[in-house]
Amino acid sequence: MSNLENYIHYDELDLLVQSAIIHAQFEMIHPFKDGNGRIGRLLIPLFLYYRKLLPYPTFYMSSYFEKDRSLYIDKLSKISQNNDWLGWIKYFLEGIVAQSDINTNKAYYLLNFYNDVIRIANTELNSKHSIEIIDFIFENPIFKAKQLISKDIASNNTIYSLLNQLVNLNILSTDDKDRNKTYYCPKILSFIDL
Repeated sequence: MSNLENYIHYDELDLLVQSAIIHAQFEMIHPFKDGNGRIGRLLIPLFLYYRKLLPYPTFYMSSYFEKDRSLYIDKLSKISQNNDWLGWIKYFLEGIVAQSDINTNKAYYLLNFYNDVIRIANTELNSKHSIEIIDFIFENPIFKAKQLISKDIASNNTIYSLLNQLVNLNILSTDDKDRNKTYYCPKILSFIDL
C-alpha cells in the first residue's frame, strides 16, 4: 500500500496510463475483506480529479468493466501471471475511449433535455423563476421542496405551485408522501451512473 500511495503522488508522464496502473495495483493488493472492486473503480475518477485532468471526479469505468467482467478479470490476472502490463493498459485505455464516448452522448442528451425543459417551462409555467428552478433541478435531480425554498428563488407558494406544474408536465415525479415529498427527475437520473 505504501508503494501504491507513493506512486499516486509520482509525476508520471501519462496520467491515464498511471491511472490504469494504480487501479490494477489496488486490485492486486486487495486490501479489504469487502468493497475492493468499488473502491478500486472509485480510485480512477478520484485520481484523475486529484491530478486536475477532470474538473469533478465523475468519470466512472464500472459499466465498461462490467460489460465483459470475465475479460476484465482476465486482463488483470494476466498482469500477475505473465507480467502483461501492456495488455492491461491497452484494455484500460480502450475503456477510457469507450466510456468517454458514452459520457459525451449522455452530456448531449442532458443538454437537449435541458433545452426542451426550458422551452416547456417558458411556454407552460409562465413564471420569471422558471429557469432558476430548472437549473436547480438539473443540479439536484433528487430534492425536497425545502431545499429549493432555501435558495430564496421565490415564495413558498410559488415554488410549490411550479413544482406541481412540473409534476403535471411529467418533468418531475414525487414519492407518495403527503408531507415533505421527495421530488425527482427520472430522465436525468436514467443517465447518471451510480
